[in-house]
Amino acid sequence: MDSYRFYQADEKDLDELFELGKKFKRELRDLNLPDISESKVFKVLDMLLEKGKIICASKNDNQEIIGSVGFYKTQHWWSDKYLYNIQWLYVVPEYRNFIIFRNLIDGVKKIAKDDPISFSITTKLKLDAVLKKLGFDEMGKNWRLG
Repeated sequence: MDSYRFYQADEKDLDELFELGKKFKRELRDLNLPDISESKVFKVLDMLLEKGKIICASKNDNQEIIGSVGFYKTQHWWSDKYLYNIQWLYVVPEYRNFIIFRNLIDGVKKIAKDDPISFSITTKLKLDAVLKKLGFDEMGKNWRLG
């Protein structure tokens, strides 16, 4: 059975997280999404290291990052109440399994404590069953024009 390591990213992980993001984008080729801006990706990664968190998953045998979740604390636009917003959740296809997704989300839950966690999926990746199993409720849909 494979064993995995889950940890909070730091500066030394940024280049590998960028490469992981490129794998994610390649999976979304048919969606006509904008090209990756390296400078923008690194700005977001830097911002999350400073004001949010990035939890990584790696396989113990090679330490390569095989998945990550990036998130930050924010407020509802209509309320002073805080929540945590997941910016992305991604695991490379050959390692996708419930254990990895659960541990990444558990990392978010541990930091969020009792604050709500919001996650909006704007790709065609099918995570509904996994998210329901992890306790998320479906709250509407995402729509895209163009």
